Amino acid sequence: MPIVTIQVTREGSRPGNDSVTADEKAQLIEGVSKVLFDVLNKPLESTFVVIEEVNTENWGWGGLPVEVYRKQRGAKPNRRLVRIFSDRTACRPRPRSQMENVRDLEGGG
Repeated sequence: MPIVTIQVTREGSRPGNDSVTADEKAQLIEGVSKVLFDVLNKPLESTFVVIEEVNTENWGWGGLPVEVYRKQRGAKPNRRLVRIFSDRTACRPRPRSQMENVRDLEGGG
């Protein structure tokens, strides 16, 4: 029974949104569940996905609060940060490429 936790900063992806929309959450749940089915052959009905929205003042990056980090890097303030955890991550080490789980979703990528 896979359990996947997705942490995202509480920011809108489009003007007028101040958090992840219900449609975006549904797409995340569907997409992650499909990946587990395609890669690990885990049935959709046995996969749990939890989405946690975190206020930006509670998110740090590079040793700094995320807003300070973004200003130093010249990043746009509406970039959403995502961190994805799987129940297996805590159980056994993964190669570094799979451990880098913080992604910038601006532009869908």
